[in-house]
Amino acid sequence: KEEARKATQRMEDKMEDQLAHGGFVHAIGEFLSDLVVYPSAIIKGPVLRKRKHLTWANDEGGVSPEVTETIIPEFERVDPFRAYPAPGAISPQDGYFIQHHTFEYSDLYDMIGVAGFNEESIRAVLRESAAGSLHNWLGLSDVQGPQHSPSDVPDSLKRTVFDIDVLEYYGPIKGHDLLEWGVEEVEDPDATYEACVWLVGSWVIKAQLNYDPLGARPFFKTSYENLPGQFWGFGIPDILNDIQGIVNAAVRALVNNMGLASGPQIGVNVDRLPPGEDLENIRPLRIWQFIESQYGSKEDVIKFFQPESNARELLDVIEHFYQFADDFSLVPRYMAGSEQATGAGRTASGLSMLMDAANKGLKGVVSNIDTDVIKRLLEKLYTHNMMYDEDDSLKGDAQVIARGAVSLMQLETLQLRRNEFLNITANPVDTQIIGPAGRAEVLREVARGLELDTNRIVPPREVLEQMLLPPGEGGQQGGGMMSQETLPSGAATTDNLSPSSMMS
Repeated sequence: KEEARKATQRMEDKMEDQLAHGGFVHAIGEFLSDLVVYPSAIIKGPVLRKRKHLTWANDEGGVSPEVTETIIPEFERVDPFRAYPAPGAISPQDGYFIQHHTFEYSDLYDMIGVAGFNEESIRAVLRESAAGSLHNWLGLSDVQGPQHSPSDVPDSLKRTVFDIDVLEYYGPIKGHDLLEWGVEEVEDPDATYEACVWLVGSWVIKAQLNYDPLGARPFFKTSYENLPGQFWGFGIPDILNDIQGIVNAAVRALVNNMGLASGPQIGVNVDRLPPGEDLENIRPLRIWQFIESQYGSKEDVIKFFQPESNARELLDVIEHFYQFADDFSLVPRYMAGSEQATGAGRTASGLSMLMDAANKGLKGVVSNIDTDVIKRLLEKLYTHNMMYDEDDSLKGDAQVIARGAVSLMQLETLQLRRNEFLNITANPVDTQIIGPAGRAEVLREVARGLELDTNRIVPPREVLEQMLLPPGEGGQQGGGMMSQETLPSGAATTDNLSPSSMMS
């Protein structure tokens, strides 16, 4: 079990290093931005790419840089506007999945010689592209008509600098098609195989079988709120759509009412004004001319009246639906530092309780990310390392467990409970029970939770065991189990539970 734990730890370190070098932090940041905005967010990886790597070599004159090319797994965010799942698919693993790329001429040229790409097809595509025959071969700029306009095409698809559109297809392909495209591993031309195919116009520039043993594709998606049986879920704009419409209407009414109530309204009896009188010329100390009413009316010629202001009622409506938005989106304003918290939120402990309660809703979102994305992505990376990594010391039968939701729920309280445990067991009786080795394990976990270097604070288990041996058996002087503490009665404490004392 100890050897399995060490192998698992080495695999964790390896995967953590691959995630750091493969741009996972940047990709997951963009993925989370998509998650709160679009119906679904999609991340891709691991994708094997050849990259230049700078290393430093020692020579006689000192240190010199060396540039080498290595293949590393990379991770990237997939634009939801450029992702096309199969009809009826629930995830990118169902049916087929297509990603739309747009490359420059030089980008496509650099793919010549890369494993899996067909040089002859790439050169044919480059010739057609130079002649202009591949311009808008997908027909994206032809979206016109009485119900469509060029503005309906997303900005991410309106590329004027790039030249060539490429479709990357993952899904089942007939064996005879793969044989025609140069895939030699096909055994039965009538069978279907999980494959990756790149299409440009009428040319297939890449055709490869999916190397994953289970046929898993390197695309993973989730939504802020998943809808059962559907690929596209709900983002925050979808969840707050109704509330946004109500708040927008209330704000418009508020602005109109503020304009009407900003000053007095004026009524004028035009029958009693002389010809040519300017009604819009209203200024202080102006002299008005009136004509006697032919009916003998004594009413005022000019009347001023103030429209009623409903600003307070409209503001109450807006505030009320803001609270609905907090509840529906699971992101209260006080979590972003707003000072609008009232009631229990006015105290530090009360605000902490409210934030813990709000986190219960967000744990569902984190659980979606864990289950649908992180776990499956790491499983694919783990499978790749098990199949192709040359270091056998990190290989073993392990399972990936995504603990984001659990960590979010337990991280703060767990560290607090560990500190309490340290304080409670800091007495001679508990020290004899758990011993220095048990105390060291608790200290090691506390230091790890604080992101400290545990090896610099707590000695490794092997060193600690050597320190605990009596001096005559190879232990360090003064490193025995005899405690210098005394009991309340004044008697010296002794260690009757250590391995050496129990064996004597």
